[in-house]
Amino acid sequence: MRHASTTLLVLCAASLEGSFVGSAVALEPPKELHEGLALFEQSTRSSVQMEVALPESISATRLRHVLDVINGADLGDATKTFTPDFLEYISAEEIATELASVGTSFDGEKVIVVEVDSREERPDTITATVSSRRGRAFLTIFVLVNEDTGLVSALRIDPAGNPGGGPAPRGPASWGDFAGELDDLPGEVSFGAWALVQSEGGTQELLPVAGQNEHRALAIGSSFKLWVLGALAEEVLLTPKEDAAQEAATDQPSAAPAKPARAWTETLSVRDALKSLPSGTLQLREEGTTISLAQASMQMISISDNTATDHLLHTLGRQRVEAFMTSVVAVPERNVPLLSTREAFVLKLSSDDALLERFLASSADERRGMLEGELASMKPDLASAGDWDSPRLIEQVEWFASAHDCARTLARLRELELWAQRDPALVQAGAAKPLSDALRANPGLSLDAKVWKSAAFKGGSEPGVLHSCWLLERADGKWFVFSLGWNNTKELIDQEAFLRLAYQGVDLLSRDGLAEGQTLPAATPPAQAPERVPTRPEPATTPEPTGKPTTPAVRPT
Repeated sequence: MRHASTTLLVLCAASLEGSFVGSAVALEPPKELHEGLALFEQSTRSSVQMEVALPESISATRLRHVLDVINGADLGDATKTFTPDFLEYISAEEIATELASVGTSFDGEKVIVVEVDSREERPDTITATVSSRRGRAFLTIFVLVNEDTGLVSALRIDPAGNPGGGPAPRGPASWGDFAGELDDLPGEVSFGAWALVQSEGGTQELLPVAGQNEHRALAIGSSFKLWVLGALAEEVLLTPKEDAAQEAATDQPSAAPAKPARAWTETLSVRDALKSLPSGTLQLREEGTTISLAQASMQMISISDNTATDHLLHTLGRQRVEAFMTSVVAVPERNVPLLSTREAFVLKLSSDDALLERFLASSADERRGMLEGELASMKPDLASAGDWDSPRLIEQVEWFASAHDCARTLARLRELELWAQRDPALVQAGAAKPLSDALRANPGLSLDAKVWKSAAFKGGSEPGVLHSCWLLERADGKWFVFSLGWNNTKELIDQEAFLRLAYQGVDLLSRDGLAEGQTLPAATPPAQAPERVPTRPEPATTPEPTGKPTTPAVRPT
């Protein structure tokens, strides 16, 4: 079946003839490449493109080989380029065929690198924009290699609508024009753009730039994985609240400073009972394989690894992640109990109508009991996944948040990042790096590095659901959050339209992003650690949203 996706090619040992909870430009089976190639033909330029040099790194070496195959070279011994897990799921023949197909779409012209994302300084990953000399079409290629073997563990090729190597196509002239674009979309939309500013207390505050239904909660797919990352980051970066409270009660300092609950180097073991469907690769590892929390986090965010997500959720505890989610979501009850990706697949793909009806009719406590009981041993129905070509239960079995909730999530992650960059012990341990690396490994869009210094991204998709959110650092030092969600319960979402809107919104932020008269101070690390959320959530209540929903139009402020 054709999965709803803007991705032309994803070879991360994760293609599946079914639907996924993946990133907003997530998985599409390689055989669909031919249908998807038309997506990037709209990016047309008249200027001659200049080839740029690749850095000296193992990921750049792998990228050169991929380009050689696109340009007609033989793939060679695939075991010397790709990891065993990669090749277990996608054969060398399939890889060669699909890369050759990319080359034929350039009408015989040589494909060259026209831009390298200069924000990346890690040798294990590289993102580059490619085109031909005539610049008739543009693609972004993302390569991730295994740190130990130097072999490719993930490869994705996406349409590049706005590479920075030449005059970029402009979006709408104003947020009002952007509103007109959103008004034409079928289904429901939740959108918001905010400037991120630091309060006197060190918290990151959201200053509205524009919004439309920004407090309307929609299904967000894999974007919920930011909640898992946030809960883990608090465990690693913040002293457990219980220790701090005990010290305060005795009015005496502890004999030794309290240590955070976890470390990025802590390992977890792969369990068959926690394996999910793709996207991702961890489900291909043998039971008992160990992986560090930092590695699991990287896979969860960069390639939206579902099995890595579920293992982290199990390691932290469902209620711990629910507690973090409750701290950033205005109305969290729809996410309690918080589903793992495996559990979501089991429910969405189940042929047992009675089981599904009973689950949907149950209270939160009853659902929790079902998840920990009869549903725990159930596996997702892979056969049913092959027929998943329309929206399924996107208002009942999902993860729900508004654009504002997602912005608060990213603001909280930025607080944690800043704290880790200030606290001497965390600086010495390099504790900020795994969080920063995971957030920025996949920027989601091909952005002009001259305009945007850094881009943190997470998205989610399944039939009827598309969501993306960004934490963006502009070249002038200002920070912004941009969140766009689109749900349609009746039909698949227009992927090309979503991608175009994402570029248009970011383009507007690159040009202004502030209401007239507003100025922003540069963010500095907070003087004290942000408060760690409780390990267990408080009794469920229904808090009011932090602001009233706006009328269905973008609201410049």
